[in-house]
Amino acid sequence: AGSGELPQITGGVPVRGFVRGAESAPVPQAAVTLISLGGRQLGRSVAQGDGSYSVDAPGAGSYVLIASADGFQPQASTVVVGEDALAYDILLSGTSGLSGLVRDADSKLPVSGAMVIVTDVRGDVLATGLSGEQGEFTFAELVPGTVTIAVNAAGHRPLALPVEVGGTGVTRVEVELNSGARVLGTVRAGGAPL
Repeated sequence: AGSGELPQITGGVPVRGFVRGAESAPVPQAAVTLISLGGRQLGRSVAQGDGSYSVDAPGAGSYVLIASADGFQPQASTVVVGEDALAYDILLSGTSGLSGLVRDADSKLPVSGAMVIVTDVRGDVLATGLSGEQGEFTFAELVPGTVTIAVNAAGHRPLALPVEVGGTGVTRVEVELNSGARVLGTVRAGGAPL
């Protein structure tokens, strides 16, 4: 720098990590943008196939990191960058939903108070709830893909069925439960009823 020129500042402090959705699945092609607290864009990256991204912060300080992808709710996070590279993973939740009705298979009447459980392909629980007075249930913020709905209600046989949750909007499903068998009798020990 003896020529009187200022040294060129290149690069910056890397902010890198992974963009993931439900079940820790990578979200490839997610757009990751680094902005100043004043709203000026400082860097942008597109997540790779494994969900990895990297953007450079101009230096130490606080910034906002925004991640977005089709079928997911955008996520904004404040990150504090020091002198060293910052590892920061981003979790996106889905914009898809699932709603439906639980009915009795014979009478076609709604079944209220049925336990409805949504699981992913590995069996991890994503959402649970009870059906309402009209047998209705709704789950928001699910990630698109195949899920299993398990439904259990008093006086009915439990039922599990696969459902494909669409990329946007609400997927609707109707569940019909068959009546459960009743066991009647007397428990005896040594010939005498208990």
